[in-house]
Order: sequence, then structure tokens, then C-alpha cells
Amino acid sequence: MTYFIHRAAYVDVLSGTTEVQDVLVRDGMVEAMGPTLVCPEDAQVIQAEGMYLTAGWIDSHVHLANGVSADAMLRQGVTWVQEAGSTGPVNFAQFYETVIKPSKINIRSYLYLAPWGIEPEHELQDLSLVDLDAWEQVYRQYAQVIRGVKLRIDPRVCYEPLKALAMAREAADRVGVPVVVHASRCGESMEDILSMLQAGDIFAHIYAKKLPGLLDESGRVKACVWDAQRRGVKFELAHGNGNFSYAVAREAFRQGFFCDAISTDIHERSLGRVKSLAMTMGKAMACGMELTAVLRKVTAEPAAMLGLQEKQITVQPGKPADLVLFRVEDTPLTLPDSDGEPMVCPRQFVPCLTMLGRACYPGEQSDSLS
Repeated sequence: MTYFIHRAAYVDVLSGTTEVQDVLVRDGMVEAMGPTLVCPEDAQVIQAEGMYLTAGWIDSHVHLANGVSADAMLRQGVTWVQEAGSTGPVNFAQFYETVIKPSKINIRSYLYLAPWGIEPEHELQDLSLVDLDAWEQVYRQYAQVIRGVKLRIDPRVCYEPLKALAMAREAADRVGVPVVVHASRCGESMEDILSMLQAGDIFAHIYAKKLPGLLDESGRVKACVWDAQRRGVKFELAHGNGNFSYAVAREAFRQGFFCDAISTDIHERSLGRVKSLAMTMGKAMACGMELTAVLRKVTAEPAAMLGLQEKQITVQPGKPADLVLFRVEDTPLTLPDSDGEPMVCPRQFVPCLTMLGRACYPGEQSDSLS
């Protein structure tokens, strides 16, 4: 199949430039790109004037257990997702065979430190159950898809947070992957937690209005957070059901502290509130992040954070199709953050068409494009 995308506003997230371009896609490959291409007679024309074009988006924090469909996200502009460690050494193989392997979307995953992954009854309450040798064995078997060791040091599921973090550090260092930590509600200080993270490690849910807290008592971004960012620690939005506060994000953005990746933390309980990566991007823009920065934080920056060398972050001739056409509409919506606080978000990202290889996925709210 041949597609001719006519007059899209292509945003190069690396240079920050935006130019009107035609794009010719044939048999799943980007064949040509330029301001005035000749449309082949056999092409299906996609009239894209008034739409933006970028590489397909990355949602760097999702949970695909319990009925959340990654492939449904293809209609929302997302072509790659990072499964945020729902499973551990005992059940990862089954998860790989039943979820990762058959999916159309590209999936990479974390491997949870605890044997069974995220599960409310045990998880990391009893650290004697953690088997680092078993963790390493499963990692090495599935190294092509596993991108880090995940743990939650939330007191609801972990009673010895710094000890658990030290165990995750050992697992990560054995195989050379990052530690990915959910620290929301943890009573340990941000200083102590970040002191155990190294360049490339990932701190999720950075804008949560919960302990250990991004902001100090005077509302300033904590000095240890700035120091960790300078050392190369990565920070992720990861909205979720209880981990994104407009008030925290607005103040952090005002001070110039921005996350490295915008992500949803979609799971069965957060899906109704979070809805999509596009909606989360709109919330970030409403808090003060500029458009091009938002687009970098769903393309180039999470690709670097996750080591996705095979992920296209720009649209280039000679490369497989991996792109999204979308509108940015001036449609004010009053949307809640994770704490239920409402805010008017004046502009919305509306995916119109996603291409991944030979497949095309119309956006959930798109009109006819041809």
C-alpha cells in the first residue's frame, strides 16, 4: 500500500524546527519526504494540512496486566510502550508469551525485583523472598526486551525501603541496566533515596504530591533533586491514579525543573482518570511546558532513557514508517489531576492517524483523512 501525506507540519524534535512537508510511504517504508513531492497515481492521499507530524510516541510507563490493551494505544499516537514491571522472575515468561510477543505495538519491559511482580498481598514485604540469581537468570533469557529492574518502596508494599533499593541496585549492576523506583509515600528522605541512584536510573512519579516530595517546605525544588539530575538520574511524570499534581508540576516547571519523559502509568484503576498519553501531554502543556518540549518527552528523551536505539525518533526516508499525525486543538477542557483537583487545560493533542510499518490506525476521534 502507498500513502501520500500531503502538507503536514513536520516537527523535528531534535532540531526543534517545524516545516510543512509531504511524506510518501510505500509498503511500510518512508520512501520520500519534502515540501513539494509528486503524488504517485497509486497512492492513497492523506490531506494533513493543519496537522502536525512526528515520529510515533513512546509511553514509557504503562501496566498491561489485567486487561489493559497496549494495541489500543496505537489509535492514540503511541507506537512503543514500556511495561512498568507488572511481573517478576516467576511470571515474566508467561507475560512475554501472552502479552508482549503477540502484540502489534512495540513493547519493552522492566522486570520487577519481587518474584511475582506487583501484587498487593506480598510484593516486597518479605525481602527474604527476593532471589537475585533468579532475577538475573530471567533477565538474561529475555534481555532483548527487559530494560531495567523495577521496585516500589511504597510503605504499603515494602517495609524496608533502603534495603530493598540496595538489592535492586545489586541486581541492576550485575547486568548493567537501570534501577527504576516508585517511591511515592515512602518515609525515607529524598536525599537518601536519590543517593542510591546512579546516572541512567529512573525516579518515577516525580510530580506526586506525596512523600518523599519534589518540593521543600518553602516550595522550592529540593537541592538533592537538582544534584541528581546533574548526575544523570532520570525523572518521569508517570501520572497514574495518585501520582501527578498540577500544583507540584506548575511550580517545578516555573523553576525550570522538567521531567525526562511524559508517561501515563495507565493500569486498570487509573485508566478512567488518565485516559491516554495525548491527554497527559495536554496536562503537561497546561502546566507550562512548551509544545516542542512536550513532543521531545514522548519521543527522543524517553528513547534515550530506555536505550531504544531501534526506535525512530525522527521521520526519515529509508526508514520503516513509525509516525503519528495529530492536531493541537484550542479546546479548553477541565480535567482532574491524580488528586482530583480540576484545572482548565486550554489545548488538546488529538491523534488523527498512526502508522507503524504497513499498518495504519485512525485516531479515536479523527474525521475522514482522505
